[in-house]
Amino acid sequence: MTRKQERIWLLIMILSAGCIVTILFPSVVTGPGYILTYPGGDGGKNVLAYLYHILYDKGFWFSGMNYPYGENIIYTDGQPLLSITLSYFKPTMVHALQIMGWSIVLSYFLAIIYVNKILWHFGVKPLIAIVFSGLIII
Repeated sequence: MTRKQERIWLLIMILSAGCIVTILFPSVVTGPGYILTYPGGDGGKNVLAYLYHILYDKGFWFSGMNYPYGENIIYTDGQPLLSITLSYFKPTMVHALQIMGWSIVLSYFLAIIYVNKILWHFGVKPLIAIVFSGLIII
Protein backbone atom coordinates (compact mmCIF):
# COMPACT_ATOMS: atom_id res chain seq x y z
CA MET A 1 0.00 0.00 0.00
CA THR A 2 1.40 3.37 -0.99
CA ARG A 3 1.63 6.33 1.35
CA LYS A 4 -1.26 8.08 -0.43
CA GLN A 5 -3.52 5.04 -0.14
CA GLU A 6 -2.65 4.72 3.53
CA ARG A 7 -3.65 8.35 4.15
CA ILE A 8 -6.95 7.83 2.33
CA TRP A 9 -7.73 4.74 4.43
CA LEU A 10 -6.76 6.68 7.56
CA LEU A 11 -9.20 9.44 6.64
CA ILE A 12 -11.95 6.88 5.96
CA MET A 13 -11.18 5.25 9.32
CA ILE A 14 -11.45 8.58 11.17
CA LEU A 15 -14.72 9.45 9.42
CA SER A 16 -16.21 6.03 10.13
CA ALA A 17 -15.16 6.24 13.79
CA GLY A 18 -16.85 9.63 13.99
CA CYS A 19 -20.02 8.21 12.44
CA ILE A 20 -20.06 5.22 14.80
CA VAL A 21 -19.60 7.44 17.86
CA THR A 22 -22.34 9.79 16.65
CA ILE A 23 -24.72 6.85 16.17
CA LEU A 24 -23.85 5.37 19.59
CA PHE A 25 -24.09 8.64 21.53
CA PRO A 26 -26.39 11.04 19.63
CA SER A 27 -27.55 12.93 22.72
CA VAL A 28 -23.99 13.37 24.02
CA VAL A 29 -22.84 14.70 20.65
CA THR A 30 -25.77 17.11 20.22
CA GLY A 31 -26.30 18.28 23.83
CA PRO A 32 -23.57 16.92 26.10
CA GLY A 33 -24.20 19.14 29.11
CA TYR A 34 -27.88 18.46 29.49
CA ILE A 35 -28.12 14.69 29.92
CA LEU A 36 -26.94 12.15 32.45
CA THR A 37 -25.29 9.38 30.47
CA TYR A 38 -26.11 6.76 33.13
CA PRO A 39 -29.21 8.02 34.97
CA GLY A 40 -29.84 5.11 37.33
CA GLY A 41 -28.15 2.56 39.51
CA ASP A 42 -24.41 2.52 40.07
CA GLY A 43 -23.74 4.63 36.98
CA GLY A 44 -26.00 7.37 38.29
CA LYS A 45 -24.23 7.30 41.64
CA ASN A 46 -20.87 7.63 39.87
CA VAL A 47 -22.00 10.63 37.82
CA LEU A 48 -23.52 12.34 40.84
CA ALA A 49 -20.39 11.70 42.94
CA TYR A 50 -18.33 13.23 40.12
CA LEU A 51 -20.58 16.29 39.97
CA TYR A 52 -20.79 16.74 43.74
CA HIS A 53 -17.03 16.55 44.09
CA ILE A 54 -16.46 19.14 41.38
CA LEU A 55 -19.06 21.56 42.73
CA TYR A 56 -18.48 21.31 46.50
CA ASP A 57 -15.11 19.67 47.27
CA LYS A 58 -11.48 20.06 46.31
CA GLY A 59 -8.60 17.62 46.01
CA PHE A 60 -8.84 13.94 46.93
CA TRP A 61 -11.37 14.31 49.73
CA PHE A 62 -15.07 13.72 48.99
CA SER A 63 -17.57 14.88 51.62
CA GLY A 64 -20.73 13.67 49.86
CA MET A 65 -20.77 10.21 51.50
CA ASN A 66 -19.84 8.64 54.82
CA TYR A 67 -21.15 11.59 56.81
CA PRO A 68 -19.59 13.32 58.84
CA TYR A 69 -16.10 12.17 57.98
CA GLY A 70 -16.02 12.03 54.20
CA GLU A 71 -14.31 9.63 51.84
CA ASN A 72 -11.49 9.49 49.33
CA ILE A 73 -12.83 10.25 45.82
CA ILE A 74 -11.15 7.14 44.41
CA TYR A 75 -13.34 4.85 46.55
CA THR A 76 -16.57 6.51 45.40
CA ASP A 77 -15.92 5.88 41.67
CA GLY A 78 -16.17 9.62 41.05
CA GLN A 79 -13.85 9.73 38.03
CA PRO A 80 -10.84 10.90 40.07
CA LEU A 81 -8.68 12.09 37.17
CA LEU A 82 -11.41 14.41 35.90
CA SER A 83 -13.02 15.39 39.17
CA ILE A 84 -9.82 16.22 41.06
CA THR A 85 -8.57 18.37 38.18
CA LEU A 86 -11.90 20.12 37.68
CA SER A 87 -12.49 20.63 41.42
CA TYR A 88 -9.84 23.34 41.38
CA PHE A 89 -11.42 25.16 38.42
CA LYS A 90 -15.03 24.95 39.74
CA PRO A 91 -16.94 24.75 36.43
CA THR A 92 -20.71 24.82 36.33
CA MET A 93 -22.68 21.57 36.37
CA VAL A 94 -23.40 21.89 32.65
CA HIS A 95 -19.73 22.28 31.81
CA ALA A 96 -18.76 19.38 34.06
CA LEU A 97 -21.31 17.13 32.32
CA GLN A 98 -20.05 18.33 28.93
CA ILE A 99 -16.48 17.44 29.84
CA MET A 100 -17.55 14.01 31.08
CA GLY A 101 -19.71 13.34 28.02
CA TRP A 102 -17.02 14.41 25.58
CA SER A 103 -14.41 12.33 27.39
CA ILE A 104 -16.63 9.24 27.01
CA VAL A 105 -17.12 9.98 23.31
CA LEU A 106 -13.39 10.61 22.86
CA SER A 107 -12.53 7.30 24.54
CA TYR A 108 -14.75 5.38 22.13
CA PHE A 109 -13.37 7.31 19.15
CA LEU A 110 -9.76 6.64 20.13
CA ALA A 111 -10.52 2.99 20.90
CA ILE A 112 -11.91 2.46 17.39
CA ILE A 113 -8.86 4.10 15.84
CA TYR A 114 -6.36 2.09 17.90
CA VAL A 115 -8.13 -1.23 17.34
CA ASN A 116 -8.12 -0.43 13.63
CA LYS A 117 -4.38 0.27 13.75
CA ILE A 118 -3.80 -3.02 15.56
CA LEU A 119 -5.80 -4.89 12.92
CA TRP A 120 -3.80 -3.17 10.16
CA HIS A 121 -0.59 -4.17 11.92
CA PHE A 122 -1.61 -7.82 11.80
CA GLY A 123 -2.36 -7.67 8.07
CA VAL A 124 -6.13 -7.32 7.98
CA LYS A 125 -7.38 -5.59 4.84
CA PRO A 126 -8.26 -1.91 5.49
CA LEU A 127 -12.00 -2.11 4.74
CA ILE A 128 -12.47 -5.22 6.89
CA ALA A 129 -10.39 -3.62 9.66
CA ILE A 130 -12.56 -0.49 9.62
CA VAL A 131 -15.79 -2.50 9.86
CA PHE A 132 -14.59 -4.85 12.57
CA SER A 133 -12.82 -2.24 14.68
CA GLY A 134 -16.17 -0.48 15.03
CA LEU A 135 -17.93 -3.75 15.84
CA ILE A 136 -15.30 -4.80 18.36
CA ILE A 137 -15.65 -1.55 20.29
CA ILE A 138 -19.45 -1.62 20.16
